[in-house]
Amino acid sequence: MGKEFIPVPYYYGFIKEQASSHLIMSYEQGITLTAALNQAKTDTEKCALIQSFGQLLHNLHTTEIMDPFHHVGEWLSERLLKAEYYVKKGWTEGSNDLLTLLKNNKPAPINQTIIHGDCTTDNVLVVNGAATKFIDVAGMTVGDPRYDEALAIRSFVHNNRFKEAFYAGYKHYQITMDEFRYFDEGLYEFF
Repeated sequence: MGKEFIPVPYYYGFIKEQASSHLIMSYEQGITLTAALNQAKTDTEKCALIQSFGQLLHNLHTTEIMDPFHHVGEWLSERLLKAEYYVKKGWTEGSNDLLTLLKNNKPAPINQTIIHGDCTTDNVLVVNGAATKFIDVAGMTVGDPRYDEALAIRSFVHNNRFKEAFYAGYKHYQITMDEFRYFDEGLYEFF
């Protein structure tokens, strides 16, 4: 398998100033998946959008890991360390009790993949009725794909028809409700 294209806006540059930083990316046509779902008139239209989102995420999670992304550590352990730092600094809504619970109940490890890192419906662009591109990719790295998956389904996790549409496109792995709670209702609280 050769190196594959990850559908994201084109990177032009990064400007770091004393009080701020600016990432310069290409302007892309489309609307967010959140907006497209709100504009969809029927559940059938919503299911088609959600299935295309599942396919887009499947493609990301099955993309060959490219050299710049090669990563030595285990992503979840690193995230928990960063969460601990954020708690100590008071930079997060996550609590020390929740962090202890997460550390003591880590899910079994699975193969790491390229992940978006904040894969919500707000961070996916839709063009012509299909999810086509990821935006807000500052957290893209090699990590646990269940994190992306939990965030991807969070807005429809209790709607079986929409979840079925997502998994018709995703096909990579289907998280359990315990894994969903761990990543979405637990780990995401710190970031």
